Amino acid sequence: MTINSVPVSTIACQPGESAIFSVGVQTLDNPSFKWQINNPNSTNFEPWDDLTDSESYSGTNTSSLKVNNISIAMNENKYRVLVSSDQYLCPTNSDPVSLTVFERLPIANAVNPIVKCDDGSVGDDKDGFISSFNLEDQTSTILGSQNKDDFTVTYHSVKGMPRIQLAWVNLSSHQYGKRRRKNIC
Repeated sequence: MTINSVPVSTIACQPGESAIFSVGVQTLDNPSFKWQINNPNSTNFEPWDDLTDSESYSGTNTSSLKVNNISIAMNENKYRVLVSSDQYLCPTNSDPVSLTVFERLPIANAVNPIVKCDDGSVGDDKDGFISSFNLEDQTSTILGSQNKDDFTVTYHSVKGMPRIQLAWVNLSSHQYGKRRRKNIC
C-alpha cells in the first residue's frame, strides 16, 4: 500500500471556518483510515490520539478529515492519518500536517468618494486635467483603529477604466497575510 497523495497543512483565516485534510492511497484492496491528533500528554505509546466524529471533526475514518467550527485553541494542531488494509499487517502513517488559525481577517473600512474637478490648476478649466492628489491620505480611514505597522495598503486602477475614475484598495496584513478589496470611489 502506498500513500500517493499526502495531506497538506492548511490555514483557517478566522475562527468558525472549516478545513479539510485529505489523503490518497494506492492499494489492491479496501483501505481503512484513522485520523489522529498530536497530543504531547497522550497516554498512548506515541503522542497521537485517535479522533472520533464529533461536532469538531467529521470523516475521522475516511480519506478526508473535516475540522469544523475552527477555534483559536486549534491553532498549530497537528494531524496525521493511519492507513491500513487487509493485505498489510502494519498501518502506513502519513507525515504530520498542521492547522494554522488566524485570529481575524483585517478590516478595510469604507471611505467617502474622492471627487476632483478640473479647476484650471493644470492647463485650463476645460481640458479635464487636475492637479495631483494623494490616495494615501485615505490610509488611516481605511485602517481605522488597526495598527498601521501591521498592514500595507496599496491602491490600484481597474483595467479598462480611466486611471483615477475607479480605484481599488488592497489591504494586506503582514501578520495574517490575507487581502481584502474595497471600492474607494
